[in-house]
Amino acid sequence: MNSNSKTIIKYYKTLLYLYLFFIKGIWTQLDDNDATYYYRPGERTGTTASLVGDKLYFIGGMSLSQSYTDLFYLDLSTNFSSSVPAFMNTNKTLANFNGNSFGTTTVGGKNGWTIFLYGGQIPQSNNSLSSPNDQSGDVYELDPSTNTESLARLDFTGPLPDGRDNTKAAMDSSGLIYIWGGFNTDRALWICDTTALKWTNSTPSFNPKSRGDYSVTLLPDGRLIYIGGALTRNASSFTDINQIWEYNTNVNIWINYTAKGANITNRARHSAVLAPDGYSIIVYGGVSPTPLSLQNSLVVMDTRSFTWVFPGVKNRPPTIIPSHHTATMIGDIMVVAFGSEDEKPSKSVYLLDTKNSTDYKYEWVSTYTKQPLPTTTTTINQTIVNVTNNNTSNTAAIIGGAIGGFIFVFALVAVGIVYYHRREAKQNDITNDIAEHGQLSEIRLI
Repeated sequence: MNSNSKTIIKYYKTLLYLYLFFIKGIWTQLDDNDATYYYRPGERTGTTASLVGDKLYFIGGMSLSQSYTDLFYLDLSTNFSSSVPAFMNTNKTLANFNGNSFGTTTVGGKNGWTIFLYGGQIPQSNNSLSSPNDQSGDVYELDPSTNTESLARLDFTGPLPDGRDNTKAAMDSSGLIYIWGGFNTDRALWICDTTALKWTNSTPSFNPKSRGDYSVTLLPDGRLIYIGGALTRNASSFTDINQIWEYNTNVNIWINYTAKGANITNRARHSAVLAPDGYSIIVYGGVSPTPLSLQNSLVVMDTRSFTWVFPGVKNRPPTIIPSHHTATMIGDIMVVAFGSEDEKPSKSVYLLDTKNSTDYKYEWVSTYTKQPLPTTTTTINQTIVNVTNNNTSNTAAIIGGAIGGFIFVFALVAVGIVYYHRREAKQNDITNDIAEHGQLSEIRLI
């Protein structure tokens, strides 16, 4: 290969490297556009997550310096990465709401998509968290299909439960909300009828000892499964996690089971979601008497036999185990958001893919892929302010520029190859002429 050929090849290699660098910049710009387009909520713990259609709404919570009254949601109608979650802001500060933290929400009501918020810690007027004794006993409702501006406080008749925080609520298929425990002295289980606006004190023959920071999961047959928790606010006295409490909403009785299986660490401030199979409860995170190991941070309760199982987990799990976080099952994906990490409020989002449920083979993933909507949830239409298609237009322009650049470079390379071959052919002709006739008086290459 002569020096001219080497020069041409070097030239086109340089063009190729420059183009690859250009393409890398394009995709970086696309990622930056996503980060700019999506809402960036602040770090928070003690927030609530409520699934309505293809939107996961977040209400309340606190940082180290303030309590939050903003309303935003995670857009589940699109794919996104855990590093740039598809948070969308309604640009509304909820009126009639002080920014409660460590409350609990359920979704239902007459229309099937009203969000009900109960309890929590009430901040003082300066937005700092006040004494833990300032607990809310109010119920608020929010219909995101018609209103994203204020929470409506419901007025009930008859006896009312004491205020409480760090409790968990569950709503059955008839729209009744079940409240038990939390950090107060009330051992009764209360039933909230949001249609008749009435509280009922359920007093079965036996109630377990009250606790807070536990988890509750509603099974398809109407049984509520309570797992873990602490007897004191500072989580210095943990309940036995192998003592599983069930409240049967059909017959109004408590039943206690002693779990078997894997050796599970006691915990509180964890999350629990029902897996798509309808009988497995996925328990994640929380705090324990000794730091949770990565293996012990994610466990499964098989409610058919009340057996603990360590799932097989692919990919490295989050190294900082969250507590007071939210967890929501969307199709096969468990979406974990916010909470506390190393005792500081967090804005992390983690994704656990559970679709390979045979022998509980799960996988931590970095990308959310759009999932089918739950059959029990109705999709609603909602207009969100400041959500435009500018990002789509910019993305199209960027992609169009990338394609145009590719075509240009491809054409340039093609012309260069043709030129190179013509030049080589003429060089060969000249070389042959010299060999046949001797030195030429003039050589001209075009």
